[in-house]
Amino acid sequence: MNINDSDPLTDAYFLNTLDVNHTNKTKLIDAGLTTLKDFQGLTITSLSKEAEIPHKDAMDILNKIREMGGTKQSISAQPSIILSQQNKPTQQTYSQPVNMSSGLDMFEKPTKKLVTMCPELDVELLNGGIPCDSVTEICGVPGIGKTQLGMQLAVNVQMPEELGGCGGSAIYIDTEGSFMVDRVYDIAANFLHYLKNVTNDEESCVSNMSVDSMLSNIQYYRIYNYIEQISLVNVLLEQLRQAPRDEPPVKVIIIDSITFHFRYGFDVVEGGMAKRTKLLSNMSNQLSQIANEFQCAVIVMNQVTTRVENDVWYVAPALGQTWSHQSTNKLYLEYDAQRQQQVRVTKIKNGTTGSRHFTIVAAGFRGIPQQQVEEEQEGLEDQDVDGIGQGGQSVPNEFNKRPRI
Repeated sequence: MNINDSDPLTDAYFLNTLDVNHTNKTKLIDAGLTTLKDFQGLTITSLSKEAEIPHKDAMDILNKIREMGGTKQSISAQPSIILSQQNKPTQQTYSQPVNMSSGLDMFEKPTKKLVTMCPELDVELLNGGIPCDSVTEICGVPGIGKTQLGMQLAVNVQMPEELGGCGGSAIYIDTEGSFMVDRVYDIAANFLHYLKNVTNDEESCVSNMSVDSMLSNIQYYRIYNYIEQISLVNVLLEQLRQAPRDEPPVKVIIIDSITFHFRYGFDVVEGGMAKRTKLLSNMSNQLSQIANEFQCAVIVMNQVTTRVENDVWYVAPALGQTWSHQSTNKLYLEYDAQRQQQVRVTKIKNGTTGSRHFTIVAAGFRGIPQQQVEEEQEGLEDQDVDGIGQGGQSVPNEFNKRPRI
């Protein structure tokens, strides 16, 4: 096997089998060197500097990679020699970008929308739903409903195209262990019931759909550390390119959450935060390429952290300022002043910013009509006037009666 002709799917995991000690392997991943192609063009000196490993270790690693490429010839220690098939300096060539398109093509290109089952949000703010050609960040405090929305989207993406849906399948990347298959089953059953009521035709496009088939169209990955997370994202592009044509295309990729394995550990080593920023930026670029090439929605869940500015504490998305500019669309799940759940759209492609209320019920993620919200708010104001109810207990409100997660 030649390095230039190697299988990209194997490349994405080749570090797992490369005979390199754990310390150097971690440094290679931190430096973004995770596939065979990442090493092409590197000199011993540049590899040593970029990965922050000893010069001797860099030469040893490049020699082992060359052996994986099918040749036993050793690489010279001279920094002018780079990794190539002929062991000669390579020359960079330039050509017209393969992803170039005109502004008119982009304007006329139709974009599918992924509905959330909250009409107030889909129609009034998202212009039909979450765009299926870009990365969308969904942020919120623990327990607000991020995972519930993620599982709902994994089901909603299977709505047939005849009904205005995506007609696709989902990839669910679970980094926190919060995916609940029993809950997904209930959401799918209710969603299928909804579709059959909408069509009211046994011979319609939903006649061959079942809860089992909907669960089969959700590819689930459980990730236990940031190395696995990086490896999976690296392999997704080629995996989608080689996907069977007779299966529903992947139209949504959900990472729940992008944050979990990157929040701790990087701040205790020198240069750790800079490496984290580089890893997250590379991952974001990969996800953006996937969203654009395959016209699918990439949903990344983010956690929150507290920040202080001018002696004022406030809640903000995790992972810092650099990450905050990576996503095309941003949705914040939060509580309003009356402790009612709402989704706030702060950045959206071809949509409108604003906020709409939602709730989590047995059927899944659902919107609340504005009239109902106003009535509930009036009821809360009346309770504030009345004070404490009988027996010294607070008067219950409708929000407390809603199912919580």
